[in-house]
Amino acid sequence: MCVHLIDLTVGYADRVVLSGVTAHARRGGLTVLLGPAGVGKSTLLRTLADAQPALAGSVCVDGAYLERLGPGERSRRVALGADGMTAGAGLLLVDGQDAPVERLRSLAVERDIAVVVASSTPPGELRAGDTVWLLGRDGVLRTGSPRTLADRIRDTFDLAPAHPADRTLVAAALAAQDRYTFDPDADGVPLPALYRSRDLLARAVDTVADRLQVTEKRVAASAIHFGLTARLWTAALGGLSTHGVLPDLDRLRFSLTDKGFVQLGTADPAGWTTTDPLALLTTHLVDGHLRPLHAALCELTKVKERILWGNAASALVARPLHPDLVARLRLLPEFAAALGDDGKRRSCCLYYRSPVGGVCADCPLEGSKATEGKCVHCG
Repeated sequence: MCVHLIDLTVGYADRVVLSGVTAHARRGGLTVLLGPAGVGKSTLLRTLADAQPALAGSVCVDGAYLERLGPGERSRRVALGADGMTAGAGLLLVDGQDAPVERLRSLAVERDIAVVVASSTPPGELRAGDTVWLLGRDGVLRTGSPRTLADRIRDTFDLAPAHPADRTLVAAALAAQDRYTFDPDADGVPLPALYRSRDLLARAVDTVADRLQVTEKRVAASAIHFGLTARLWTAALGGLSTHGVLPDLDRLRFSLTDKGFVQLGTADPAGWTTTDPLALLTTHLVDGHLRPLHAALCELTKVKERILWGNAASALVARPLHPDLVARLRLLPEFAAALGDDGKRRSCCLYYRSPVGGVCADCPLEGSKATEGKCVHCG
């Protein structure tokens, strides 16, 4: 048994987002709904989850057309997120940051259900037996295996071919970083788990808030973000500069030192080589780490996202590594908006609001505004 999408049209009363969508997902298998941001993945996922009605067409789960069932029966057959799954569910829909691909694949087999996970980043753990629903900017949904769609995936994400790097080379690249960036002996939680777990992230923010002697959690959130982002850029750009490899950042583990500083480590390094790392850096580091980290911190502490993009941009240009690649990364819209023509950030990192803090060399604070406790850009 499986899930069928039959000539499905999704969108809103005043706008069609996707039309003529026909695809299937089998029980016991993992299907990755893959596509760049803004192409309609979330709209399709919400329609499958019955959070908004289809404009036309049908969704069939194990022989039953969802539009012919009552709300209770539909919610029993289709689950949004693993936590909402009932015993009789035949389809599980998951946002790309909710669970690791390997765990979802195991869940599909153990529960004999169809799992569809939406992702804006081509997961490195895709296997030949998985199904891909590839949604391009042309609004067409193409289906197949990772192998049969490899060329289209590369074209859709403008990826130069990436190849697995020798693990000893990746380990050497990480070891070449100073211990401020990477300590191979450091333990902790996998970075993706930090973004997904509100409790883990809240405990880290509370620890840093205590170190900074602040009650404003957004100040601690910005500090922990700046420390983590600086280390991610150094690990990535440093690996490319010294050994020609991009470390797999998903394998890094996050912890805080006794003094509340960010520490990264891994006992299982891996990574890639590529002739042009820009697209791989964009999808892996920016889309795969910065965006989910920003979303989690903004939800937890209400820190403004422009402050976080300012942190990321400031940390990027501060790295004396791979200057040509940094110059190209600066052209990405979020970084371009975060930096002035002089390379200085437009938003404040909020460090001055801590009793132990101050202002940085690229701080946009003007004159006495810092002592007045007010940033001209952030309030």
